[in-house]
Amino acid sequence: MGSNVIVVQYDPDWTRLFKTLRGFVLPTLSGLVVTIEHVGSTSVPGLAG
Repeated sequence: MGSNVIVVQYDPDWTRLFKTLRGFVLPTLSGLVVTIEHVGSTSVPGLAG
């Protein structure tokens, strides 16, 4: 049961992608959540993820 992790250089589109996904998911969960945060390596400008 092996798995591989691939680390890639920072991609500025990660922020745009998060905002797009949040815009899609947040209205659906509006009665359950207050906000959705972007955390982890893809949320840090310049950091590989």
